[in-house]
Amino acid sequence: MNPLESDRIALRPIEKDDLTQLVTWFQDPEVLRFQSSGPFIPRSVSALAEEYSSASGRRDTDVWLAVFSKSEEKVIGTVALQGGGGFNRTATFILMIGPPYQDRGYGLAATRLTLSYGFSQLGLHRIQLVVFGFNERAMKTYKNAGFVEEGRARDSLFRDGRFHDVVHMGILDEEWRALSASRAG
Repeated sequence: MNPLESDRIALRPIEKDDLTQLVTWFQDPEVLRFQSSGPFIPRSVSALAEEYSSASGRRDTDVWLAVFSKSEEKVIGTVALQGGGGFNRTATFILMIGPPYQDRGYGLAATRLTLSYGFSQLGLHRIQLVVFGFNERAMKTYKNAGFVEEGRARDSLFRDGRFHDVVHMGILDEEWRALSASRAG
């Protein structure tokens, strides 16, 4: 099986035909409240296309991919690994699953595939992420994929009329390999 494919999903380059749906999601305030710490700025198809193109082209280890559902036969989200090149071999993971496809296991499947790709194919040592403390669904997904909480920036995000923590999580290649071995056998 392709290293970017499971029985349910495939990770593939973002295509021009994907952009209209992705722009719709990235202009949805409910999506943005989980994705952005700054003000919500709507983006056009061309601006989003440029963002994906430049993010994927900075280094050989920077990737921004579409999450494609085999059963739905459509793009249901995106994943990214950013900043993985260089001496430290550490990348930052980003995940977005479109609202109609949430709570169906796609986020966990996409996270596991991306971790496998990052550690096995890109030779990363560490993959990290940040998640807003009120996003309990995402934190559960990341913990189920093997990420561990490494720290909190307390009350560093103002959202919905109050302050929230920003949670820092990470996973090391040896932790991922141990988890993969335990799932396989």
